[in-house]
Amino acid sequence: MNLRKYFPKKERFVIEGREVILINKTKLDFPSKLRNVILLFCRTEKIAWSLPRVFFSLESWDGALAKIDESQMEKEKLIININAERIYGSESEQHWRRIIAHELTHLFHDYLSGTIRRYYRTSKRLDRALSEVQKRMEVDLAHDDLRVLYFRLFRKIFTEGIAKYYENLKMGITVISEDHFQDIYETEKEDLNYVKEKLALALNEILKLSSNRKSSGGLSNSFVELLKRHWYSTGYHMVYTILFVDHKTNFEQVLHFQPFEFIRKYEECMVIKGLQPVISVTSGKGILDYKTLLAELTAAVKELQRRSGK
Repeated sequence: MNLRKYFPKKERFVIEGREVILINKTKLDFPSKLRNVILLFCRTEKIAWSLPRVFFSLESWDGALAKIDESQMEKEKLIININAERIYGSESEQHWRRIIAHELTHLFHDYLSGTIRRYYRTSKRLDRALSEVQKRMEVDLAHDDLRVLYFRLFRKIFTEGIAKYYENLKMGITVISEDHFQDIYETEKEDLNYVKEKLALALNEILKLSSNRKSSGGLSNSFVELLKRHWYSTGYHMVYTILFVDHKTNFEQVLHFQPFEFIRKYEECMVIKGLQPVISVTSGKGILDYKTLLAELTAAVKELQRRSGK
């Protein structure tokens, strides 16, 4: 039994009046290089200066390298969970800097604007509502899965895009140039057209559901993962575009946007560049347009209802 899971070891550091607390819930020692990266980042990076107390919790789970604890944000507790299963064996400080930069940006973003907390609350309400509907109907409907994926995609591209931009900036990957702008735009344009094709196939699968509306088995994991990847790459392209095109907007101002305000600002910048946006809210100009996607999904659901006589 790992007693540290229940009685974790804690280290407390004070940096110019701010607390950095390292929590170790594993049997192994907290990696010294990781500790050094965390403390250096919290000492030197502006995004950490506003955070009065930050927790870094080393634990084990099956999943991502690191994640913020959104449920704890509701209690105004800023926690970054670091996956011990993925971190041990990696001696690259550069790798750890990427992780810390990305996750700290999430905390800074929410501390300034409350965006992630609002998303978390809305997402939980949506999950509960759809769960109740599916319980009453005793099915697991693919179109409900797709509606949730749309909701998450058009919000996560904002939060993950901001974190990815800062991460890439700190790692020297972000280059402010027309060539870099064009490169990432062309890549996203090609990728989002592919995603659009996959979404069309998903709608066709929904329309193949039998009239008694039995479970579709949900959407495939590969399809879900495809959309999740674009939380990061598409979001990065959009943040980069706003800051590259609109010189009156700085990074901290972007943090204060609401998700759809962020997308509309991106659309404005793409108009200035004379290019098609890859994402739009209601204009219909984007390769993926939120209003259009929901309208197509609603039409598919109505067709199912017509077939079933409801």
